[in-house]
Order: sequence, then structure tokens, then C-alpha cells
Amino acid sequence: IVESCNEIHSWNWYETYPITKEQEKLVWEKVKGTRDFWLELEPLPKTGLIVSLVDTHTVYFVTTRVSTKGYSTHEQTCMWLEKTFDIKYPQVIVTKEKGKVVNSLGAEFFVDDNEGNCIDVATKSSSKVYVMDKPYNKNLETEFFDDRVLNFNEFVIKTI
Repeated sequence: IVESCNEIHSWNWYETYPITKEQEKLVWEKVKGTRDFWLELEPLPKTGLIVSLVDTHTVYFVTTRVSTKGYSTHEQTCMWLEKTFDIKYPQVIVTKEKGKVVNSLGAEFFVDDNEGNCIDVATKSSSKVYVMDKPYNKNLETEFFDDRVLNFNEFVIKTI
């Protein structure tokens, strides 16, 4: 159904596609029931410079991914980062409270495509917030972020 992230115009799929809230919930139940779902994802385009960021900075991968069958979300994310980018022992934190975590870490920079996460971090930390530019976050108020980036490589270039 979806060929590109740029086709998605809302975090609520039922607002973009001809599906109901209940059908969207069923999709997430299917994801949760899929063994090691997060291990099988393809990387987003233009993400290769993540490695140079990890080589020169302390990087925390803070995620709100849901739990699935198999390995824990934390383990799957660590394994995926190692398999995909050869990042040894990545620092992964799974939480629904990104603002609180980013503040506790004293992170200088933060990047996300989810409006709620950007607002949470902008209001609860002093981190410079970068929004991964997507159709579904075009309406995010500029008070909640410092800059927009098109992809991870651009984020890395702006922060290194």
C-alpha cells in the first residue's frame, strides 16, 4: 500500500488511507504479533552518515517502538543497528517519554519525525530539536523545533 514515507500525511493512517481506526489497530496488533518485526526493516534512504556521527559523538537512539514477539524492542533495535550500520554496542533507550529522557541525558541535539516527540523534547529539555521533514509534520509550529532536515545524512552534516 505504501511505497514511500512521503505518501503518509498523518500519523493516524485512517486519515490518509481508506481504513478505519479499528483496521489501523488491527495492523498494529499484527505488528506486535510478528516475531522480531524491527529486525526486518530496511533503512531509510540517506542514512549512511549515522556511522560518522557515532564515531565522533555519544549517540543515544531513543525510540518509542512497540513491543513485538521475539527479542525485546531494545534487543531488536540494537541488533538492527549493528546489522545495518555495523554500530557495535549502540546505546538504545525505549521510552514513551522522550522529552524526559533527552533532558536527563543532556543531549545537545535531537531529531524525530513525530510532532508529539518534537514538542515533548522542545518543552522538557534544552536540546536543539531537528524535525525530519515529512508531509505529516508540515504544520508543526516553529517554536517547537530549531531546524528541519530532509534525512539523517543532512542532520549529521548540520550537527558534526
